[in-house]
This record gives sequence, C-alpha cells and structure tokens, in this order.
Amino acid sequence: MVDCSPDIQEISNAVTEGIRIIVQSRYVAEQSMPSAGRYVFAYTVRIKNEGRLAAQLLGRHWIMTDGRGKVEEVSGSGVVGEQPILRPGEGFEYTSRTVLGTARGHMRGSYQMQRLRGRRFDAIIAPFLLTQLSKELDMQARDWLSQRDYLDLDAQAERALRAAGAAFQNDVVAERWLDEAAALAADHPAVLLAHYRYYLYKH
Repeated sequence: MVDCSPDIQEISNAVTEGIRIIVQSRYVAEQSMPSAGRYVFAYTVRIKNEGRLAAQLLGRHWIMTDGRGKVEEVSGSGVVGEQPILRPGEGFEYTSRTVLGTARGHMRGSYQMQRLRGRRFDAIIAPFLLTQLSKELDMQARDWLSQRDYLDLDAQAERALRAAGAAFQNDVVAERWLDEAAALAADHPAVLLAHYRYYLYKH
C-alpha cells in the first residue's frame, strides 16, 4: 500500500539502539529536467552513536516512492564506499542523490549495523519528504482551500476535494479525487480553484 500521508516530515529523525539517524533532502534544480520527468534530489544523512556500545555500519536499504506510487528499492554494502565504525559519541555524515519521475515523493529505509562483538540489528531511517516545492509552497498545497472556499458546495464534492488535498503527494489518487469533485460540481469556485492550485503547485 502506498503511503499517501501528508504528515511525512521534511527532516527524518529516528533512534534505534542508540544510533540516531537524521536525514534532510533538497531539490537539485540544475540536474533536473521536469519536462522529461526527471527530478533530482540530494539528501544529507547524519548518523551519530548516542549509545554506550560501538557499532559498524555494514549495509543500506532504501525504499523510494514517487508521487504516482511507484516504489523502488535499493540495497548495498556500506555508504559512499565506506563501512564506518561509530564508537560512543562519534558520528558520520554523507550526501547522496536519488532521481524520481515526479516532483514529490518520499524515502525511508534502514542501515544494517553490527556490534563489535558480532550482534546485528537494523537502524531505522524514518520517512522523509522529497519535494520540488519550497516548504512554504508545499504547506500551501496541502492546505490549499480555506473553509470559506467550500461555501454552498455539495457535501460529496467537498469530501472529494479534502481527500485530494490529503493525497497531494500521490498524483494518481489526488487526480482521481479531483475528477470526482469535478463530476459533482464542475462550475463551483472551490473545484475550479482546487484544480488550478493543484497543477500550479505540481507543475
């Protein structure tokens, strides 16, 4: 099932057995080509051992989901060619990139860690947002209609518009809800405004 939650954060922050992983992404405009469906995102990972035992990062597992719900998984040894050992209080930072076919999506994953005495565990990487939009525009996209916009709108059409806003990062789901709202109240200002804002923010 595709996670269409609008609550995925711009910054990922999770702790597993004392290993804290923080990730933040940014859109790389100079390497992207929206007209060809190519959106490049850089993400910076900060890993810190806040526990009392040393651990080594052995491998990675990433799950990328684009705005249409397409899922891609990548696994490999280490990160950026290294398998760092993190003793208590030590950290490691690196930046990498990924490419999506849509302007919005998200990533999550895990690192395979090993204690120096041999026990292995997965350190969770919490979901984080990938978006072409600035933080301000992305917030506007999710809260795109005010209560007054819904005045005199059919209840079913209003439900469809609210669902479209909640599913904004999933193009297929959002557009299906927008089409349903249009079928119910094509000429209502809220429906027209929602379509305009959706395509403005997405394209």
